[in-house]
Amino acid sequence: MATKSKQTLIENPVPTPKLDADSVADVLPKPSARSAAQAKLATGAKDIQAKTQQQTQRKRGQPTMFTPELWEEVMERVSCGHNLLDICDEKDKPAYSTVNRWMREKPELRADMEQAWIDSTYLSHFVNDSVLRGGVMSTGDFRRDEAIVTNNRWFMGKVHRRIFGDKQTVDLNQTVSVTIPAWATALPAPSEDGEVIDADAIYEAETVKRLTQQDDTPKPD
Repeated sequence: MATKSKQTLIENPVPTPKLDADSVADVLPKPSARSAAQAKLATGAKDIQAKTQQQTQRKRGQPTMFTPELWEEVMERVSCGHNLLDICDEKDKPAYSTVNRWMREKPELRADMEQAWIDSTYLSHFVNDSVLRGGVMSTGDFRRDEAIVTNNRWFMGKVHRRIFGDKQTVDLNQTVSVTIPAWATALPAPSEDGEVIDADAIYEAETVKRLTQQDDTPKPD
């Protein structure tokens, strides 16, 4: 009987239902909202990384030759708040990697860049003031304006701490050498009944004793 049933199944197999894409999606477990958000963030991070590599890599063709006039233009725009990546993305400007190479080869160029950052902090202050007052620098989007002001404040405090940085509290530990007189090291220990030694009284008594001994010293004729 079992052999016959098995033979029947082999000859007449049970048809397998065909599933289309929608049916498969209905059967598979759906990802949670958190998993979807994490996947979106991961995709966004990869896109940002790829775009960063694209913006910082060398441009095709011959590298841009350094000239004082070109460097002065770049520094002027950085000090006026222009983003260095946006500047380097322009056709006739050096690539970001080229600017880094110039600063490595000439330390004075790195000093110029740092000074341009410091100069830009004053502009950041005026931008923040305009944004907070709803002036010409406001985007009209509260969240974006808040992010701009927060980023500018952080940049100003880090780059130009003397003017825009928060007050710093510094704990200073200093070792001081103190000379203890001999009579102080010879003070008797406190008594067993817990009597407190009057150090001032002992000091006065020792002082009077030394003065008296000096007066009793015979003077030469």
